Amino acid sequence: QVSSGRNRREGMEPEKLAVKRSPPQLSIFYTQNYTRRRHDFKIDVPVGAADYEIESLAESLQEENPQYLKRVKTEQLSRLIKYIRDGGSVPKPNTREEKNLNKVSVEELEGTKKAMNKDFVKNKVNPDDPDYVYDKQVDFEGTEDNDWDDDDDIVDDDDIF
Repeated sequence: QVSSGRNRREGMEPEKLAVKRSPPQLSIFYTQNYTRRRHDFKIDVPVGAADYEIESLAESLQEENPQYLKRVKTEQLSRLIKYIRDGGSVPKPNTREEKNLNKVSVEELEGTKKAMNKDFVKNKVNPDDPDYVYDKQVDFEGTEDNDWDDDDDIVDDDDIF
């Protein structure tokens, strides 16, 4: 019995990712489950993307090649694209540089907002989620004393402010 192309692609087990700088390519090494043979698939990566476009480029590569990249995290793919573009100088994934969003371009601000919204949606708890609690109330302990709301500052009627 011959399996269809779709079943063959579903029977892929990705093993590792590699990058090539010249020409800029991403290589996916995988094993076909039905034959146990090892293969590689190369994807050309456009490197002219600015920082704010890298995540959307990674997402579009995943959409264009779902059979190869569906199990690869967008963050990992973004780091690899940035690695190719920058010639190997990529900051560690958990380090975020602080930048003043009032001074960035509109495109970079939109990219940052998109990334923040993606994190928000990922962490959002919906009413149909099993961990959802209606009207959850949590008491937080203050880390330091604040004197701005002390009862000592009672306002007299004679005070203007």
